[in-house]
Amino acid sequence: MNPEQETYTLIERYLSKKLSPGEMADFEARCKTDQAFANEVILHTLAREEIHAASMEKLKADLQSRFQESKKARIIDIRRTRIQWIVSAAAAIALFVLAIKYIPGMFAPAYSPDALYAMNFSIPELHDDSVRGPNKGGDTAGSVSNAIWAQAIQAVSQGKAGEAVELYTQLMQDSALMQRAPSALNYQMGIALMLSDRHEEAIPYFDQVKSFDQKPMADWYKALAYLKINRLDEARTLLQSLSADQEQPAERRNQAAEILRKIEKIRE
Repeated sequence: MNPEQETYTLIERYLSKKLSPGEMADFEARCKTDQAFANEVILHTLAREEIHAASMEKLKADLQSRFQESKKARIIDIRRTRIQWIVSAAAAIALFVLAIKYIPGMFAPAYSPDALYAMNFSIPELHDDSVRGPNKGGDTAGSVSNAIWAQAIQAVSQGKAGEAVELYTQLMQDSALMQRAPSALNYQMGIALMLSDRHEEAIPYFDQVKSFDQKPMADWYKALAYLKINRLDEARTLLQSLSADQEQPAERRNQAAEILRKIEKIRE
């Protein structure tokens, strides 16, 4: 099997909910670190959505057509009509059975919290500029903290979630650093925990982000964390706020609005 076919088969197994827990964890980790793969997941999800909609429309049209034919036949010959109706009903049932058998997941919801999360989560660009500056008075401790923070950011960008969490934990024990940049550290710790699949633990860190510049992004990732752990009401509240916030970039507002629309489909 060539790599392209392997990717297609893997995504189909994910969308059909046939991955083992271990495979699911590997799949979600790959979505976070491999943007090209994440794009393929989005394309496959949308394609299945279109197939689902088209199949349902075709089934509806077939049944309506057969029903109209049976009405005309009733006027001509009631006995023949009954036979046609039985055949039509049997055909509809057969079509339904075949659809379930050969198009896995066609009648399942087009969206799920996990799928929405995978489609919308990406690793943000992180900075430690808030603690950079002259090393006055030979502040060796400050230099060490700067170096550790740079390592933590690098670990996040490389998808080394466990290492990143350990480094941020170490940084947050530096009271002077926490006093200088509490929002940045809490925000980045939240991201590291999300990469570690510890979404519920990440939420309290995002709650501690008070900086005007960083709070919107913290709220965005907090909404995704709520989505991942299927706390849809909390996710909706944050996304509604983000979609209505004119200070947000238009792309982010539209993205939040689109997730809200899909959450409503999940809840239907």
